[in-house]
Amino acid sequence: MKVLFIIPWMKSLFGDEYVPPGHPHIGIAYLSAVLKKAEHDVKIFDQGIEKDDSKLFQMINNYKPDLIGITAFSYCYKYVNKLIDDLKKKTKIPIVIGGPHAAAVKKDILKKTKADFAFKGEGELVFPNFLNKFENMEFEKVDGLIWRNNDETIIENRDAS
Repeated sequence: MKVLFIIPWMKSLFGDEYVPPGHPHIGIAYLSAVLKKAEHDVKIFDQGIEKDDSKLFQMINNYKPDLIGITAFSYCYKYVNKLIDDLKKKTKIPIVIGGPHAAAVKKDILKKTKADFAFKGEGELVFPNFLNKFENMEFEKVDGLIWRNNDETIIENRDAS
C-alpha cells in the first residue's frame, strides 16, 4: 500500500510565523520505518521544509497514495483542519489523522474534521494492522482506531494494548 505522510507547517509555540524544523519528526520516522518493514511504500511531505502547497498536490498527483496520514499537535489543530478540508476538496484519498491532538481529543477529532480515520495512542503499534484490514474494510478489528461508519456514525474502537 502507498502511504503519504504530511507533517503540517505550523507556527511555533511562541507564534513565530516561520520556524524551520530543528529535527526530523520522530513519530513520522517511527511510522515510516514500521510500514517500510511491512513492505509498504511510504513518502513524506514536510511542510516545515517545503511550504508550497502546489508541491504537495503535485506529489499527491504523481505518487497517487492509497492513504494520506497527517500528524497534529493541539496548538495547530485549526491549521490541520483547514489542510484536511483542502485535501478533501481536491482528492478522494482517505485521510487518517494522528499525533498528540488526536490522542487527547479522541472521538471529537472526527466530529471537527473531515478526516476519515484517527488513531488514539501510538500509531506505530497499530498502523500496520490498520493497513492489513483497510482493503477489506475490517475497521472494527483495529484497536486504537476511530472511524466513520457508512452512516457517518463515529466509532471509537478499544484502546490498543
